[in-house]
Amino acid sequence: MLALIKHPGSPAERIELPEDDGKSRVQLRALQKLVGGYVEIAVRLRDAVILCDEEGKMKPERRLHNFCRPTDRDEIVGTVIVVAEKPSIDGILWIGLTDAQATRIAALLD
Repeated sequence: MLALIKHPGSPAERIELPEDDGKSRVQLRALQKLVGGYVEIAVRLRDAVILCDEEGKMKPERRLHNFCRPTDRDEIVGTVIVVAEKPSIDGILWIGLTDAQATRIAALLD
């Protein structure tokens, strides 16, 4: 599944995430490993979410992202992952981005 990863001070990169047992959704453990902790939604976009480590601000080695503006209500620190959202009968699923979504969102983050 296509996703974006962005480390502070670096451009967004396309990555492939493993699917959750072929169910067309992203594996939570894979996301946790990439962000370095428990995953939380940092920003909800029109058709995707930016995920980060929920305890990232408490880790002194983490750096602030350059796409955060001083007017934003909260800071986003550490590595972030961007995936798409899809409503389902079980709630909201995190799924892979389309190529168009990845291109558009990468431009916003850089």
